[in-house]
Amino acid sequence: AGAFTLTENGLYTVEAWQRFLDRLTPSGLFTVSRWYAPGEVNETGRLVSLAVATLLASGAAEPRRHLFLAAAGKVATLIVTKSPLSPAALRALEVAANANEFTVLLNPNMSAPSVVLEKIVSATDRRMLDRATTGFYLDLTPPTDARPFFFNQLWFATLLDADVLSHFTHTGVFAGNLIATLTLAMLVLISVALVAATIIVPLQPTVREAGWQLAVGGTAYFVLIGSGFMMVEIALLQRMS
Repeated sequence: AGAFTLTENGLYTVEAWQRFLDRLTPSGLFTVSRWYAPGEVNETGRLVSLAVATLLASGAAEPRRHLFLAAAGKVATLIVTKSPLSPAALRALEVAANANEFTVLLNPNMSAPSVVLEKIVSATDRRMLDRATTGFYLDLTPPTDARPFFFNQLWFATLLDADVLSHFTHTGVFAGNLIATLTLAMLVLISVALVAATIIVPLQPTVREAGWQLAVGGTAYFVLIGSGFMMVEIALLQRMS
């Protein structure tokens, strides 16, 4: 379940959603469905945060008047409109939700089911949104093209908490995020151990013969080549792909 937690996704960024909104007619809308954990603010919270950030960037004065969120089981569907929802459109959505036995979580005329979600949807500027999305055990900040990791909601500092494993009791994305991050950390440690065992230790006699100055200089040379590859070429591939 956490296989793609650490991957990039260009569909869930403020810039991408701005483009979606720009393509809509004044009365247009688009919908996005993501996993929903009743009682928890997980992907749903970040989805709403992304929508609010996009609407603010597009000039909306009250983002909550453009949003409607309903859930069926473990899936929540967010509707984002270019113009504020009219009374007739809102009534039609409520009727459809009741007819299909959906749980309405957000609409312009009701409070959100959680304090965190209410703070997010009530933001009227980016500073308010930033305050609403910080201080939570999951990352609810809206992803951007410079940081397009919508599915990675685990703060790295969380790994240093003594009670990190206690969060496994939370339903939703936390467990998958934690497993993916711990797996990556283990792979890094294993790689370091293998490099030490197969390269550093066997080459110690050669290093003594060549001298530490040459060894350090040669190592620094190849480290810089590798760093340049990662920071320049991979970044260009990501931008151009």
